[in-house]
Parts: sequence; structure tokens; C-alpha cells
Amino acid sequence: VIVTRTSPCNQGDEAFMDFIPKFRKDKAFRNSRLKFAADDEMGPQMARMFDNWSLVKAGKGVSDGCKYYATWYNVSADEVCFKYEDWPADPNADWGGSGIYARFRRIDGKWYLTGLQIAG
Repeated sequence: VIVTRTSPCNQGDEAFMDFIPKFRKDKAFRNSRLKFAADDEMGPQMARMFDNWSLVKAGKGVSDGCKYYATWYNVSADEVCFKYEDWPADPNADWGGSGIYARFRRIDGKWYLTGLQIAG
């Protein structure tokens, strides 16, 4: 998976496992690594408005009254996808949960966020 040096996404000039911590923490770096399709009007706006990039890591558990699950998938040499979902721990809550879906692609040897959906 993404934390293994031998994974296909970690080969080449920029390993995904080195890219993603900088992407999570450094806003200027993150903004330099957004590359959305010309017809994707919402992706760039969501990426710039979203402020909890620390969620973009695999895991599961309970936090702030919500259960959550996050995973990497479709991991290959030039693409890594991410999914995060949370939902209330209380089954009687009025709120139904939320999710984040992100696609990262390697372009000219560097990783970029190329797709983003935020639901909930």
C-alpha cells in the first residue's frame, strides 16, 4: 500500500509517501499541486475551501462522536485514490454523515490532486 517503499506509487522521482505528508500540512505546496480538468468547476473551489487535510490518511475509529473509516484504493504507479466516510456514533442523530473522495495522479513525475468530492 502507500506506506511501503516498494509500492508502485512510491517509485520514480517523487514517492507518494513523501508527497502526501507535505500535501496535508503545507497550504502553499498543496495549492501548487492542484490540477483539475478544465470543466471541473467545483473541484478547485472545494480544494481551496477544505481545511481539514489531516483526515487524508487511512484509519478507522471514533472521534468527536463520529465513527469514521478511511482507506487508500486503486493504488498504482500513476494513480492513488482515497475515501473517507464518517457517521454519527449515536443512531438517533439528526445528521447522516459525510464523505471525502480524492484522486491523486502522477503527472510529469510529480503527484497532484486531480479530483475531489466532498459530501455531507
